Amino acid sequence: MSSSNLASPRSGIPISGISDALNQEWSELSSDVEQRTGDPPLRANTSTLVVVARAGSDAKDALETVHQLAPAVPSRVLLFILDPDCIIPEATIWAHCTVTPRGRHGACYDVIEITIAPDRIFAVPNIVAVHRLGELPTFVVWWGQAEISSPGFASIAGVADRFIVDSESYDRPLMTMHDYARFLGTAGTSVFGSDLAWARISTWRELIAQSFDPPSARRYAMNIRSVDITYDESQASGAMLLASWLTSRLGLEPANVNDNGSMMELRAATHDSDRRVTLNLNHSHRSGTGIRSVRILARAGSSVARISIFKRDTGTSTARIESPGMPRQERVVHHADAPRQELIAAELMRYTRDKIFEEALSHAAEFYRLLESNA
Repeated sequence: MSSSNLASPRSGIPISGISDALNQEWSELSSDVEQRTGDPPLRANTSTLVVVARAGSDAKDALETVHQLAPAVPSRVLLFILDPDCIIPEATIWAHCTVTPRGRHGACYDVIEITIAPDRIFAVPNIVAVHRLGELPTFVVWWGQAEISSPGFASIAGVADRFIVDSESYDRPLMTMHDYARFLGTAGTSVFGSDLAWARISTWRELIAQSFDPPSARRYAMNIRSVDITYDESQASGAMLLASWLTSRLGLEPANVNDNGSMMELRAATHDSDRRVTLNLNHSHRSGTGIRSVRILARAGSSVARISIFKRDTGTSTARIESPGMPRQERVVHHADAPRQELIAAELMRYTRDKIFEEALSHAAEFYRLLESNA
């Protein structure tokens, strides 16, 4: 039997009346929950989650995801919907509790949905300051595209402990990463940054790193000569971040970029050019797979190692290591794409700066700058 969700939405609330209306909602819901379960509801809030989305499909998707997140990361949610047709800001509020078939209540949380005109976005920080949950961290998720260099974006970031974007949702994801890196670099140490494109490639990073774990393969780790990454358009920024993660971990710096439309060639080297690597980002016209494969060629002296990782449509990947003098090693691992709510939930459990991500993002931004300078 499935659980049921107790929710009492109330609409048309003026901004000044949110607190009173929310208190009333919780009072009524508490009585309902206690009557059904015998216990008053417990709100185990972990944070304040601020979501900003444009009216329409973005706002609908954001609201659905918020409710999917609640069981794993119960939070107070402030959902701001930017609607150019909005004249007077108003709110809709929900107080939620899940009750199991055995009469026990589970996750309890509330959602404050506020519709506001885009030109009044500068009011968002003040509204958040009034309704955030005490000293708990505040996470901001910008749903869909935004003008990262805009004053409005910066003003909302000012209330965030962590700011989460998804560069894959932008029309120009590589430029977005460049702008985001610049934004984080000027935002000071108060804002931690996240990109869901980075979260999507976590398994790829793990598989590549693990390929160099065997003692016979360790000597190749700092002697990578070339990398080929094949991807489709749905993970263009993920492919760039993966390449940039490799160059940053290898202690190299972006040196040059050439793009012929179907392949982008990245070159990176040490400052003294003692070590160099070429990374080819191959654009596949087959859609729906994201990153399809990674091939790495490494050379230590006269010995060569080839590492190949292929993602299958079955939700698995095959990782293979080949080198003279050692038997071919091959393993199949689970590699399914996590839904967006799981990616966001993982980011909501991070309370420290991800320096490895920031270094990879910085390299991606520099590769984009080199690309633009060659255009």
